[in-house]
Amino acid sequence: AMQVAISTSLKKEERDEDSDEEEDKLMTARCVLGLSVPYVVFQCARIIRENHLDVEGIFRISASQSEIKGLREAIDASTNCGVSELHGEAHDPYVLA
Repeated sequence: AMQVAISTSLKKEERDEDSDEEEDKLMTARCVLGLSVPYVVFQCARIIRENHLDVEGIFRISASQSEIKGLREAIDASTNCGVSELHGEAHDPYVLA
């Protein structure tokens, strides 16, 4: 299993000088390979891996655009990087993918 640590800020040398404060506050999931992805992407992948691997065509069949837009807007408006939006209700696995 891949080990993951959650980081709430980037190291000083990793910051882009042009990035704004909101981007600096974005939580990232850092794996042992040294890669980082937005925390919300990490959580979507985790939820799919734990609950939806048996869903046919999970990465091939598209979800409703209105459902995708609704989740995206809820995550964008979130004050905790989408954590409560992803865990608050069961989402269509196609939306998460």
